[in-house]
Amino acid sequence: MVAAVTVRKNGKAEMAYVGETPWHGLGNVLKPGASLNTWIKEAGMDWSVDRHAVQFTVNNKLQTWDDNHVLYRSDSRKPLAVVSDGYQIVQPRQVMEFFRDLCETNKMTMETAGTLFGGRRYWALARTGHQFAIGGKDIVKQYVMLATSCDGSMATTGKHTSVRVVCNNTLTAAMKGHDAIRVRHTSIFDETEVKIELGLLEADWAEFQANAKSLAARKITKNAAVNILVDALGDREAFDRDIKKDAVEAFSKQPFATGMAKIMALFDGAAMGADLTSSKGTAWGLVNAATQFFDHEAGRNQDRRLAKAWFGKNEDKKLAVLKEALEVV
Repeated sequence: MVAAVTVRKNGKAEMAYVGETPWHGLGNVLKPGASLNTWIKEAGMDWSVDRHAVQFTVNNKLQTWDDNHVLYRSDSRKPLAVVSDGYQIVQPRQVMEFFRDLCETNKMTMETAGTLFGGRRYWALARTGHQFAIGGKDIVKQYVMLATSCDGSMATTGKHTSVRVVCNNTLTAAMKGHDAIRVRHTSIFDETEVKIELGLLEADWAEFQANAKSLAARKITKNAAVNILVDALGDREAFDRDIKKDAVEAFSKQPFATGMAKIMALFDGAAMGADLTSSKGTAWGLVNAATQFFDHEAGRNQDRRLAKAWFGKNEDKKLAVLKEALEVV
C-alpha cells in the first residue's frame, strides 16, 4: 500500500515539525523560528507543480490534447494528475507563504507542514496560542490548517482544528456546518479573502469551546453511549434494542461492529485521559474515545491515519460522533 506521507528515494519524509515528535512519528525536526526557506526545504515542498498539454501517439504521429494537461513535479518529473486546462494550481510555496504572513500578523507559530501521496496533497499547520481547559486539567489547543491538492481530490481548504493535549486527539472545530473555507480549483486562490474568512470562523471556535465544556458536564450511561455510536456510525434499523449486555454483543449486527466495540472499550476506561473528571463517563469522554480510535488505531499504519484523520472519511466519522453527542446535551 502506498504511504500517505511522501518519502523520497533517499528515505527523507516530506514533512517538517517543531517541538515534540508528532503522534504519527514522522518528519524532520526544526528549531523554533526557522526561516521560510528552511521550512520549505525540510517539509519537502521545495518544488513546483508544472503542467503540459496531454500528448499521445496515433499511428506513430504525436497528437496534442490542448484541453487537458498533465500536472507533474518540477524536481522528479513524476506525474501527479491529468486535469482540465482551466485547473487553478495552488503551489506548495504558496501554502507556506500564506502561513508565514498569517503567523507574522497574528503571532501564530508554524508547527508542521508537508506533502502526502507523492505530492498530490500538501498542508501546513500553525498553533494560534489560544487554548482552553476543562475541569482545570483537560487542555485543548487551537490550530489553523491550510491544505490543498493538485489532483482534484480536494479543494484548497482552510480550517480551525483542535488538539487535546493529553492524547493528541485532533478534531475540527465544526459548528453549524461552518467547518472550513473551501476554494475550488476552478477559482483563483485569493489569500486575502481566505484570511478574512478564517477570522470569521473564530466564532465557531468559541462555540466549540462552550460545547466541549457542556459535553464534559454531561454524564452518560453505557447504553446512551452505544446509542450515540449507532446513530453516528452504524445502522439504526439493524440495532437490536433488546440487547443489554456488553458492547460487542450490542453491535453484533452493525456494519462497523468491531470499530464501535473498540470505541466503547476506550470510553470504558482504556482511552488516554479517560481517568480525567472531564472524560470519565461523560459525552466528552465518548467523543474523545472515538477520536482516539480514528486518529491512533484505525487503519493499517500511522501516516495513512494522519491523512484520513485530517482530510478523509475518518474526519467525517469523528464529526458525526460529535454531532450525535451534542444531541444528548
